[in-house]
Amino acid sequence: MIMKKLLGLLAVIALGLSIFASTANGSEVISPQAEYLNVIGLLKGTGQDYGLNQSLTRQEAAVMIVRLKGDEDLVQSMDFNHPFDDVSLWASSYVGYLYNHGLTRGKSSTEFGAQDFVTQEQYVTLLLRALAYDDATGDFTWSNSLNKAKEIGILSSTSKKSIFTRREMVSLTYNALFSKKKAQNTTLLDQLQVKKAVPNTIDKADKFLSLAFFDIQKMPVSYKALVQNVEKMIYEMEETQTYDMSLISRVDVSNLIEDAKVAMNQVPMYSSVINSYKITQRGNDLMIAIEYTITKPELEMAKNKAKEVVGQIITSHMSDFEKELAIHDYIVHQVTYDQSPVLNPAVFTIYGALIDGRAVCHGYAEAFQYMAYLAGLNTKIVFGTAKVDGVDIGHAWNMIELDGKYYHVDTTWNDPVSSLGSHNITYDYFNVTDQDLMATHSWNKSEYVQGTGTYYNYYTYHKLEVIGTEGLRAYLQNEFNRGSKAMTIKVKGVQMTMETLRKVLARCYGYGSVSYNVNESTNVVYITVH
Repeated sequence: MIMKKLLGLLAVIALGLSIFASTANGSEVISPQAEYLNVIGLLKGTGQDYGLNQSLTRQEAAVMIVRLKGDEDLVQSMDFNHPFDDVSLWASSYVGYLYNHGLTRGKSSTEFGAQDFVTQEQYVTLLLRALAYDDATGDFTWSNSLNKAKEIGILSSTSKKSIFTRREMVSLTYNALFSKKKAQNTTLLDQLQVKKAVPNTIDKADKFLSLAFFDIQKMPVSYKALVQNVEKMIYEMEETQTYDMSLISRVDVSNLIEDAKVAMNQVPMYSSVINSYKITQRGNDLMIAIEYTITKPELEMAKNKAKEVVGQIITSHMSDFEKELAIHDYIVHQVTYDQSPVLNPAVFTIYGALIDGRAVCHGYAEAFQYMAYLAGLNTKIVFGTAKVDGVDIGHAWNMIELDGKYYHVDTTWNDPVSSLGSHNITYDYFNVTDQDLMATHSWNKSEYVQGTGTYYNYYTYHKLEVIGTEGLRAYLQNEFNRGSKAMTIKVKGVQMTMETLRKVLARCYGYGSVSYNVNESTNVVYITVH
C-alpha cells in the first residue's frame, strides 16, 4: 500500500497510550495548524482534542521528530536500541532512532530524561537537526537555537517561553514543515511527500487551512477574490455579507454562488450545507444571503462524531482497503435511508448521517468522504443520476484512490432497505469501475477521473468470483456439500438473470429449500438455504 502508517484523527493505540490526551478541564481551542498536522499524520489525538494546553515530555517530542523525518513506519517495524533506562516502552524505538541518528542525547549515559518537560530551546534544537542543521559542526548552538530558528523562518520572535506547551510545539512544527532543509531547495514537507509519509489528502488539508486563514475582503479586487470570499462565507457558514464592488463593478455575479460551490463541493462536509441563497446588488453594494441546511454547531457536532468514530474503528495495522471497508460498513450499519415524503434538509448532510442516523444519498456520501479524509484516504463526491424503477433521479456517491487507481463506492446502494424497514449490508457497489457502474449510474465523465481500478473490488479482492454458469454450479454445489446457509458470489463471463440462476440450481442437489436473487447490474448472486 502507498500509506501504511496510521493517518488522521486516531488515538495512538499501538503505542499503548494517547500521546496527546484530552485536557483535564474540558475541551480546548483547536488551532487550524493542529488540524492540519493531524490530517497529514503528524499529530495524533483522542478523537476530540490534542492536549494543546499541556506540556510536552522529551519522549513525546522524540515521537514527533521521527514523524517529521518520515520514518515512523520504520521505527514501528524494527527496534532501535539505546542505553537509557527511563524511556517508556511505547517510545523506546523512537528514542533509539533519534539516538542512533545523532539527533538527540540523554541527560547522562543511562538517563534520557523521558518524563522531563521539553523547553522551547530544546524542541527548536530538535527541529533544526531534523532540517539537517548540525550543532556539532557549528551550524548553531543550543544557546542561540532561537536565533537560528528565526533566521530560517520557524520563529517570528526570539522571546523565550517560560512554559512550552503543545500549542507552541504545533506552531513551531507547522512552520518547520515549510522551511527549506539546509543547503537544499526542498522543504521538510517536500521530503515527507517524496517518502510517501503524508497521505494524498494533503490537497484537502491545504484547502481547509487556506479557508481557515482567509480574511474576508470587503472590497474584492477581482472576481476570483470575490469567489474566495464566498467560499469563506460558506466555510464559516455566515448568513449575510455585503461587499463593495467599486473595483469590479462590471463583473457578472449571476453565477457567483454556484462558482464558489464548485470548489466547496470537494471540501469534506461542505457540499451539502447550502439550502438556498439570494444575491442583491444596489449600486456598488453586493449583498449575499445564504440559508444553510444545518447550523455551524451542528456541523461541528457531526465533525466531532466522525473523529470519535474513526478513532474507534481504524487501527494502525490496517491497509487503506481495510480502512475504507471499516468506514463503509459503519455508515451502512448505522445510517438508515430516509424515505419520508417530506425530507428534513439535514438528511442531505453529514449531520443527518452521523447524528440523526437518517440520510439520503448526499448525506451518505458526505459522511464517507469526511471519515475517509480523517483516515488519510483520498476520496471525492460524484454527482450524477441513478436509475430507480427505470427513472433517472439525482444521486451522489464517492470515488476513492487506492494505489494510484480510482474506484467508485456507493454506500447508499450498498444499504438496501427492505419492505420491513430493516437494512442489510451488501458490496455490489464497493470499488467498481466506470464500466461496472454505467448500467445503473450516469455522471459527467469529463468532470471526474476515470474509475479503472479492479484489484480492490470487494469480490475480486476476497476471491468471491467464478467464471460462467459452470463455475457457479461447481461453487454452489461445493457450498451445499459443506452445509453453508448463505452464499454471495459474483459471476463473470455471462449475463446472470433469475432464469439463468434457476437453471444452475436445477443442476445442483442436496440443498433442500432455498431463496435466491440476482443483481443483474452487477452479476452478483445471493443464495439462502432454509
